[in-house]
Order: sequence, then C-alpha cells, then structure tokens
Amino acid sequence: MQGQQENNNGFNAYPPAPEPASPPVPPGPMGAPQGMPGAPVAYGAPGAYGAPGAYGAPGAYGAPGAPGTPVMPQRPKQVDSSFWLQIVALVLTVVAIPVNIAVFYATVNDAGARADDPAVAVGLVLLIAMGVICLAVNVLTAVFVRKGRNWARIVLTIYAALHVVSLVTLTNLLAWWGILALVLAAVQLYLTPVPGYFKMMKQYRLQQKAGLAP
Repeated sequence: MQGQQENNNGFNAYPPAPEPASPPVPPGPMGAPQGMPGAPVAYGAPGAYGAPGAYGAPGAYGAPGAPGTPVMPQRPKQVDSSFWLQIVALVLTVVAIPVNIAVFYATVNDAGARADDPAVAVGLVLLIAMGVICLAVNVLTAVFVRKGRNWARIVLTIYAALHVVSLVTLTNLLAWWGILALVLAAVQLYLTPVPGYFKMMKQYRLQQKAGLAP
C-alpha cells in the first residue's frame, strides 16, 4: 500500500533506465572534424593541397632540395687518373706529329726519292691525317670519360688496343711510353668502382631528361 501510494504521488521506486548512446559521427571528406561531416578544409591547412608536406611543396619528393631528389654520382679517383694519363698521351701525340714528319722526310731522302713525288705527297698527307685523327680521338675520350660516358670508355679501349697493334707492327705514330699511357688510362676505367659509376651516370642522365634530377 505504501509503495502504491508513493507511485501515486509521482515518485518512482526504481532508478530510471540509461538513455542509449548516440552513434559516433563519421569524419567528413578531406579530413573534416568529427561532428562536422563535409566541412571544407581551408587552403594551406595541414593536409590540404599546397600545404607543407603536399606534393610539389618544399620538402616533398621531387621538389628541389628534397631528400628524394637524385644527386650526381661522385666521380671515382680512377676516372681522374685516366683523364690525366690521356692528357699525357695527348701531349706526346702533339710532339710526335712534327717528329714523325721529320723522320718521314729523312727516310725519303735516304731512299733517293724526290720530295715532289706523288707517292711522297700521299704519304705525308696520310701521316698528318693520322696525327689529327689521333688528337681528335684523344680529346674526345678524355673529356667524355670524365663526364661518365660509357661509349668514351669503349672508344678509348679500342684506341689503345690499335696503338698496341701498331707498336707490334712497327707502324706506330706514338712512342712506346705514349702507348703505355693510353693502355694505363684504359685499364683504370675497368677497376672497381668505375664500372658501377658509369651505370649510375647513365641512370642519372635518364632522370635528368625526365626532370627528376637537377
């Protein structure tokens, strides 16, 4: 009776049941805060396009000075040694051209041939042409080997081999010490880590063409 009286007076003898919790509001697009679905993200805010850390922004991959930007491979000391050995061979070639011309005329005089003989003129032209070709090849290989061009390494190897053959057949333009300088210059380019350097330089040039490297 007393409990019924309390109920009639507006009092509840049992505690009220808890209200069900509302489900969490999912985040809106572009990282909108919870509870605000679809809220726009301001330009320049963290996570927005153009904000620090976004693609193309300073510090992003591919941006100048970014950690992911490719850098030019460091040139091994063997490449520099090859370059200077080729410079030695170049100087000796310059000296050898007039010396060989003088030897040629001396040989012609000893043979009793006339200087205006067509065969003598042809021989002289061939001698000068060989000297000019040797100078051109020497300059090209020296410059482009230092730039990491693998084709220059191959040309230098063939060039040095031809000089070795000319020394054996006694048709050499250079003296033996000049040929030795060329051979040593070529050998330097096959020592570790030079072959890997030429491969890395090729890859670096491809990245330059693609605009990924400075």
